[in-house]
Amino acid sequence: MKEIEKRTAFILRKMWISLFICKVRYFFLCKKIRPYSYYKTAMKYNGHWLLGILLILPPGIYGQAKRKTISLEHIQPTSIKQEYYLLMEENFDGPLDKKRWDKSGIGDENFDCTKNYRHVERNVFTKDGKLWIEVSKNSNEGCQYLGGEIKTFEYKEGSSFRNYWLFPGSYLEVKAKLPMGWGVASAGWLYSFDVNEVDMWEYWDEHKDRYQINYHWGKAYQKDSFKSDPFSVKLKDTHGAAVNLDEQFLVFGLEWDSTFIRHYLNGKLIKSYDLNQRAIFRSKQIYDPKTPAFLRFNCAPAMRCPEIYLPDSIKKYLELDYVRYYRKQGLDALPTLSVDDTLEWHAYGGGGSLSVAYHPDARYQWYAPDFHIADNSSPKCMCEKIWLSFDADLERGRSYPVILSVTFSSGYRELRSWRIYIN
Repeated sequence: MKEIEKRTAFILRKMWISLFICKVRYFFLCKKIRPYSYYKTAMKYNGHWLLGILLILPPGIYGQAKRKTISLEHIQPTSIKQEYYLLMEENFDGPLDKKRWDKSGIGDENFDCTKNYRHVERNVFTKDGKLWIEVSKNSNEGCQYLGGEIKTFEYKEGSSFRNYWLFPGSYLEVKAKLPMGWGVASAGWLYSFDVNEVDMWEYWDEHKDRYQINYHWGKAYQKDSFKSDPFSVKLKDTHGAAVNLDEQFLVFGLEWDSTFIRHYLNGKLIKSYDLNQRAIFRSKQIYDPKTPAFLRFNCAPAMRCPEIYLPDSIKKYLELDYVRYYRKQGLDALPTLSVDDTLEWHAYGGGGSLSVAYHPDARYQWYAPDFHIADNSSPKCMCEKIWLSFDADLERGRSYPVILSVTFSSGYRELRSWRIYIN
């Protein structure tokens, strides 16, 4: 073993010396160190420089994770939740709520053994007041191992599940115990189809005491427009010893708004992203921080190669104790998505639509005495939408009220009102 380590160290030293010579040579050829854009252009015509340039450049340019060690004895309960009100609390006390969560399976995305899209519904279940998402050995679907996933949207055709968003100006808190061991991956993240991704945690390797948070943005994982800024978190106890992720529940917190993303662990702020500074990452896709997102949790085989072996000794499942979703004080629980605030009478009648965001925990009650109200919602619009029509004899040139009362299972109640002008 020592001989192998010596040989490996020798090879690495030769590599770094070669790379240093490469950079020095490049300096004298160009008379000065060129900016990143020059290196990028040069790589198109000088393929043999590729490895050297990538490894010589600062780590942040090509996505190596920065690291922070967290000592659990210093972690205190967060006071951030005092600025928010509770909108949804999921404790997984009974069967999985099919209005809140969709299980991923065949028909979601591309069911492909060589990618991370290999989930089956049977690997997601509740047990002892927890949600379990496991990786299981398999012989039927063509993949050696299969994982599981829950999310707040679905791809499957014909599904009755209603997609719903989580909005910026919120705080999300998840108590979870992660899997352990090389070959098993897990993640909890905010996701939108083609704009951004915020990872509360990512785990996929042999390090039992660390996980990664990440912020991805850009256009649908496309080259040169999709960027990442990963950050590794290592845990230790009061004596400085490693804390294994699979041995205790941790509380992951995520606060996000139009200008920042903040990550918490057991109430302690561990990482903050300033979205006003996103230009330094040279992203070609402008990120809109007001974009809402879906929520996903999964546990799956980590390797893209289907020929892997997962020993029985490693923990191959994710446990979720609770998920809590808070909104910022002063912000609407369910933002207005569209409103026709000026209506006109035509020969065929008069009317317009009004929609707010949909949430499965909300009970909607509309009040508009001067209009006729018809439900105009659909499963794919992620909204609660009504059609307002009025009679020909309704007085023109003035505004009329529309009122919405929304009550959540958490006990939170909100009154909203609009004024609709009749022209």
